[in-house]
Amino acid sequence: MTLAWDPSAYNAAEPWQPQPFDDAESYHAFVAYLELGPARCIARLARRWPFDRLAWWREWCCWVERAYAYDRHVERGRVERNALEPAERAVRDGLEVVEREMRKLLAAVRASPAPVLRVGELIRLVSVLVPLWVESQRFANGPAVSEPEIEAMLARLTPDELQVLREVQHKLLRES
Repeated sequence: MTLAWDPSAYNAAEPWQPQPFDDAESYHAFVAYLELGPARCIARLARRWPFDRLAWWREWCCWVERAYAYDRHVERGRVERNALEPAERAVRDGLEVVEREMRKLLAAVRASPAPVLRVGELIRLVSVLVPLWVESQRFANGPAVSEPEIEAMLARLTPDELQVLREVQHKLLRES
């Protein structure tokens, strides 16, 4: 059988992505094959597709080689994630704790009919937590947070939250 595809269009850098010889059905089956993990076997897919078709796709669409490349890609990503310097991991973990605690505090403040903190305590808390939150966003989004990204973060705040932020900012500027 002759394949009607251009070999130069083959994506060797990411062979697990759709290739010129994949049709929608064969690629869907290939993704199911990938999802089986490193111990994959086409017999486990035979309930969904005819075995002879799976065997043909496996051979002609290079499933074994492509799956091996995919497994190496996933493993490299796992190794890179685990290779963070201990200090970076500590910063990331600490910032996650700060963000979680900020969310808890905000929920408690919203749920309480009476003030939970005095104004001075709130100002001190915000003066510490806001820079940490900005740093956590910077850490999550890469080395630098651009002006449009900061504007997008601010756009997600409610009008009441923006007003509180402005008031705290003015109070902090007056005190410094």
